[in-house]
Amino acid sequence: MTRVGGPTAKGDATRQRAYDHLVHYWREHSYGPTVREMAALDGRSSTGHMGTVLRDLMAEGRIEQHIGRYAARCYRPVSPAGGLPCPVCGRA
Repeated sequence: MTRVGGPTAKGDATRQRAYDHLVHYWREHSYGPTVREMAALDGRSSTGHMGTVLRDLMAEGRIEQHIGRYAARCYRPVSPAGGLPCPVCGRA
């Protein structure tokens, strides 16, 4: 498992919190939050750190990125609880 930010307990907690937020947001809205919204969850105004967290989650295989029309909301959990469909392609 490759981590961009390094293997720390604090980093693990941050990644888990970001992943949980992403799953919860998908359940409610059927699309992902923006990187800025996720950074605000962590009490940050900059998106740089959250970008690193999201890259770590992609490297772990927990989320995927769909580049398309709404690039700001392009992150989604790979296997969200409840099999949430992608609003673009309809796949769970």
